[in-house]
Amino acid sequence: MSFVRHYVMTTEPEKAEAFGETLAALRNAVAGCRGSLRIDLLQAEKEPHRFFFIEHWESREDHSAAGSQLPPEVMKSLKSFLAAPPESTDLTVPRLA
Repeated sequence: MSFVRHYVMTTEPEKAEAFGETLAALRNAVAGCRGSLRIDLLQAEKEPHRFFFIEHWESREDHSAAGSQLPPEVMKSLKSFLAAPPESTDLTVPRLA
């Protein structure tokens, strides 16, 4: 069963552009991980300092294993921009009859 992780991340308004660049680097890193199917990076239209990072995975296990594969410098940069801890939600694709 596929697995989706949805993050909402916020930075200070004046840091939005640089944060977006860091998130793009993270998207590229995650895309190279085993089991990664797709990553959606979205920015709130009315609050451009809020970003939505949506990861689509083959399985929860692939998502869990990916953390150790991500470049430490990208993760350090990401953390330096965060105005608050990211919000996250685990999602699954419903099985419809």
